[in-house]
Amino acid sequence: MDGLGCHSYGFAESMKIVISIEDSLISHADKVARDLGVTRSGLIADALRNYLQRRKRVQIGEQLNGVYADGLSPDESRLVRKLRRKLTVHNRW
Repeated sequence: MDGLGCHSYGFAESMKIVISIEDSLISHADKVARDLGVTRSGLIADALRNYLQRRKRVQIGEQLNGVYADGLSPDESRLVRKLRRKLTVHNRW
């Protein structure tokens, strides 16, 4: 551990922090952590990692929506129609 409270486990570094979380949420997290066989810190780190990944995907989607807010160009429209024809599953029932 360095003077800043950082630990190095393998390739990743971790830092001890102090946060306030309501008692009922921590109790629930502790139960889930026990059920999964992980530490509280591991559960919280995994939850935060998943949240940040979802947030990044949402931000990318919002950026794409902004790019395409004015609609597709004629070339893009033709490409989308062509891809839809290729990807359409024909039901033979």
